[in-house]
Amino acid sequence: MKLSPLLIISGSSALECFTCQTSDPSTCKVETCPNDGQEWACQNEVRSHSRHYFVSKGCKQRMACMNNSIQNDRAAWIPSQCNPLNSFNSVCRCCCDDKDGCNEEDIFCLEAPKCPKLEERKNLEMECTKMREIGSECSFACSGDDELSGAQRISCNKKASWTPEQPRCVTNCPALEFEEGTTKCSNGRRSGSTCVFSCPAGTRLVGAKSTTCAAAGSWTRALPSCEPICDQLDVTNGEVTCSNQNYLQSICRISCDAGFERSGPATQTCQRATKNSAEWDGNGNTSCEATCPALLDIVYGSTSCSNKNKLNSECEFSCNQGFRLLGVESVTCQTDRASLNGLAWSGSSPVCEAVCAAVPVPENGETKCTDGRNIGSTCAFSCPAGTRLIGDKASTCTGFGGLANWTTEAPLCEPVCDELTLKNGEINCSDGNFLRSKNTSQLGRFPRLACELARPQPIGTASSAPHASQSASHSSTSQMGQQPAVMLQESTPSALSFATNATNFEAFLLLLARLTAQWKTVSAGLSRSLVASQFVRQLQKLKTRLLPATAPQTLAQSANTSAREALSSSAGQRQHVCWMSLTARQTGR
Repeated sequence: MKLSPLLIISGSSALECFTCQTSDPSTCKVETCPNDGQEWACQNEVRSHSRHYFVSKGCKQRMACMNNSIQNDRAAWIPSQCNPLNSFNSVCRCCCDDKDGCNEEDIFCLEAPKCPKLEERKNLEMECTKMREIGSECSFACSGDDELSGAQRISCNKKASWTPEQPRCVTNCPALEFEEGTTKCSNGRRSGSTCVFSCPAGTRLVGAKSTTCAAAGSWTRALPSCEPICDQLDVTNGEVTCSNQNYLQSICRISCDAGFERSGPATQTCQRATKNSAEWDGNGNTSCEATCPALLDIVYGSTSCSNKNKLNSECEFSCNQGFRLLGVESVTCQTDRASLNGLAWSGSSPVCEAVCAAVPVPENGETKCTDGRNIGSTCAFSCPAGTRLIGDKASTCTGFGGLANWTTEAPLCEPVCDELTLKNGEINCSDGNFLRSKNTSQLGRFPRLACELARPQPIGTASSAPHASQSASHSSTSQMGQQPAVMLQESTPSALSFATNATNFEAFLLLLARLTAQWKTVSAGLSRSLVASQFVRQLQKLKTRLLPATAPQTLAQSANTSAREALSSSAGQRQHVCWMSLTARQTGR
C-alpha cells in the first residue's frame, strides 16, 4: 500500500477526523477538530510490536503532525522507525488535512522506505541518481571560492541512511598580513581556524594575541601591532618602581637602599628611539653608590664636607661665636667592613657648647678663673691694697637653654681712707675708714668728719692737710651737689683751717653765707641780737682767714649780703643749726 503525499489545505470550516484508540479500527467515529484559529490536521499512529497491532486516530495540530510523520524514515529499528516490510517493531504516523475523514485508512501514508531528505546548505551543489531511494548516490561541489568540507559523494544504504554524512561548503577568510611579527594558524584560512601572533625580541604585542576565522569568512579580531620596549632597569642596592613596566611612556622612579645614595636621574621615561627600538631618556644611567650615614646638624654650629657623605669625603666642624667645640674637629668617610654598606665615618660628630662672655674683671682689680669662660668655671675677684671689694667675691659661668652667662657682674674696688687717730681723744665712725663713713663723736667742738674721694691737688691757706695725696681722705661733706670738697684737719681745739680749690672759691663763700642761717643756739635765754652779733664776729674772722688779700671785693660783699639775708630769714625761730659742709659743728659760743 502506497503512502499518499501530505497535502495541507487550509479551510475556513473546522476539519473532521476519524477518532479512536483501539486495536479494532471499525469502532472509530468522525469528530470535528477545534475551531480556535489554529491549523489542525488528522493523524493516524499505527504501532506493531511482537505481532500486536494498535491504532490511534484523531485531530492533531498541523505542525506537530508533520514533525511526527517526518520521523517515519529515521533510523530506529531495522531498517527504520516505520517498517512496512517488517511489522515486528514499527511505529508509523500519517498526517493529512486535505478533506474531512482523510484518515479513515489506518496507514494511508505507508510506502517503501527512503533515506532522509538532504539539507540545503550555503553554496553546496548536489546531484543524486535516485533521489532518496535505497541505492541512490549523490555527489557534491561548492560554488565560488568556497571549499568543500567532507565527502564529495554519499549513498543511501539499505538501512535508509546516507553514508557517509552530507558534506558542507566552507568559506575561507582573507590572508593575514602581519609583517611586524609571526603568525601560526591551526587550519590555514578555513572557517574555524585559529591564528596566534607573536612579536620579535625588543618589542611587545599590542592588541589581540589570536584571531579565528568565522563561518562567514571574516576574522574575529583585528590584527595586532609590535611596539618597541626599553630594556629592563636594574639598579643594584636600590628599587625601581615603574608606571607601566618598561613600555613606551612608562615613568620609572629609582630609590636607593639605606646607606646608599643615588647617582643619576631620579626618574627615567621610556621613549621611542626609532620605529623598532626604544630607550630610556636618561640612558638608564642611574646607580646607587654606598655612602656614609648622613651627619646630624650641629646645633649652634656648621659642617663643611669636601664631597658630601661619599667615600674619602672629609667633613670639618665649626661652632658659632659664643660656643666652643667639644669633640673632633673633622671626620672622614672611609671603608668599614663592619658596616652594612662597607662605609663609615672615622669618628662621631662633635657638639657645640656655649661659653660665657669675656671674664668680668673689677677695675684696678684682679680675676682668677678655674676654666676660663667655659661652663662651670668659677672666677674669684680681688682688689689691691688701699681699696676694698664692693660686690660678690666670685662669679660662675652657668648654662641654660643653650646659652651661658655669669652668675654675677664684676664687683668694684673702692678706695678707703687711712685710719683716723686723735690724740687725747676718741673717734667713733659710722662705717670704719670706708667711703661715706662719718664720725659720731659729740664731745667739745670736735668736727664731724666724713670719708670721701679726694679731689685734684688743693690750694689755699692750709698746706698741712695730712691726706691730700691719698686715694681717699677725710673731708667735710656737702648737700649741695657739685660743691667743693673741703679737706679738714684739727689744729687746735678752738680753731679750724680749710683748704679749697681756687676755681671753686667763690662758690665756697656763697655756701658759707647760706649756711649761716643754720646756726644753732645752745642757750635758749640768749637774745636774738646777741646771737647775731656773736655770729657776725665769728664769720668776719673766718672770712678774713679764708679770703686772700687779692680776693675781689665783690666776693666779700656777696658773702656779707648772703649772711645778712640768711640772718633776717631766721627771725622768729627759736633754734638754728649751722652745718659747715655738714662737717664742722660749733657748740657753746
